[in-house]
Amino acid sequence: MEITTDKELIEQYIETGSNEAARLLVEKHRQYVFRVALRYCNNDFDAADDLSQESFIKAFASLHTFEFKSNFKTWIYRIIKNIYLNTKNKRSIENTMKKNTIEDYIETINENENPATILEYKELLERFENALQKLPERQREVFCLRYYDEMKYEEISVMLGVDIGGLKASYYHAIKKLTKYLK
Repeated sequence: MEITTDKELIEQYIETGSNEAARLLVEKHRQYVFRVALRYCNNDFDAADDLSQESFIKAFASLHTFEFKSNFKTWIYRIIKNIYLNTKNKRSIENTMKKNTIEDYIETINENENPATILEYKELLERFENALQKLPERQREVFCLRYYDEMKYEEISVMLGVDIGGLKASYYHAIKKLTKYLK
């Protein structure tokens, strides 16, 4: 029987210390953890890599305390955020909650695209990133989790410890402010 669920992998790791279970769990969540870390680290890839590694190390060290009341993704998000907040002053990492750098977006454009179109796209993305930075931290965080990570309000609520009504209000205000900033 092949182990595929987070619960099965976590249980196997706790019971046997299986390196294979650990590897599969990391592989399954590696991109998500790095994306979250990258947003917290203002697109500094080295800092995000360090934060990702430190988060997985802490997660595996405390995996025996995981109670399955939330999913692994929610749990590791809190670990990432706590490590970031605890090391923020030491590392001088600015909390910006960006998705990717403009260069990453530009790479997704067809190479045969008109240069004027590429320039317009780049300018729009720069304006969007600037608008995103103007949002209050809570609104920016809720917007990024909901829009970029496609998380449900229920998951975000558990992650941030905020009621769903407050999250919906934060997301709504973020959308209104982004729309205003981009006009």
